[in-house]
Amino acid sequence: MCGGIIRFNGDIICWVSRKQRTIALSSAESEYIALTEVTKEIRWVQQWVSEVLEAQPPSVIYCDNQAAIMLTAADGIHERTKHFDLKVHFIRDQVEKKNISTRWVSSQDQQADILTKPLDRANFLRLRDLIFKPI
Repeated sequence: MCGGIIRFNGDIICWVSRKQRTIALSSAESEYIALTEVTKEIRWVQQWVSEVLEAQPPSVIYCDNQAAIMLTAADGIHERTKHFDLKVHFIRDQVEKKNISTRWVSSQDQQADILTKPLDRANFLRLRDLIFKPI
C-alpha cells in the first residue's frame, strides 16, 4: 500500500491511499514507488493551485526511508535501480525541477502510516491527533 496526506497552508486538502501495482524487491523500492504515487497527486494539486496563485514554494514529501529519499536525488541508473520501471523515476524529475523536495521523518511520526498499515489503538489515536494538529 502507498499513501499520503496532502496539505495546503497546513490544512489537509486531499489524501491518497492505494494498493501498489508493482511488486517491490525491498522496502526502499516500495517507499520510492509510494513517493512517486504521492508526487503525481501533489503535481495535480500544484497545477490546480497555480491557476489561482502565481508562485508557490516546492512541496515537501516526508518519508521514513532514507534510502528512498537518496534515490530521489540520485542521477543515473544504479545496480539496485536498473530494474525499476521508468515511470517510477518521475519523482527524480520533479526533484530536479524543484517542484518537490523530500525530507526524512521518523517511522514513529509518519502520518501516512494511518492510511497504509494496521495499527494498534494507541498508535492510531496518536497519529490521528498528529494529522489534525494545526501546523
